[in-house]
Amino acid sequence: MSKRRCWISFKARLARKREEIGRTSRHLSSNVTIEELGGGRYRVRSLVVVVSLDTQPEPQGDLLAADHDDIVVFEDDGACRFAKRVGSPVMKLGGLSVL
Repeated sequence: MSKRRCWISFKARLARKREEIGRTSRHLSSNVTIEELGGGRYRVRSLVVVVSLDTQPEPQGDLLAADHDDIVVFEDDGACRFAKRVGSPVMKLGGLSVL
C-alpha cells in the first residue's frame, strides 16, 4: 500500500472514531505573522488553540495550544500549498469536565 493510501486510510479510521465518540472541535489561529521569502514563498507563524469536546461515553473536553511555523508556496496555477508545517505544542489540558 502506498504512503498516500496509508495516510488516507489512517485519517478515515480517525474520523470514524471521532464520530463514534461524538467529537466536536474548533480551531482558532491568532498572532499570525507573514514574512515574504521570495519566489512565491512565505513563512507564516501563528498560535493555534484547539478546543475539542467528546460527548460519549460522558462529556469531557481538551484544550491544546501550539505554535505553528509554516512555509506556504503559491503555485503557478494560483493554488496555495504548505511546503512545510511544524507544530510545537505549548500547552495541553485534557479530560476537562464539561458542564
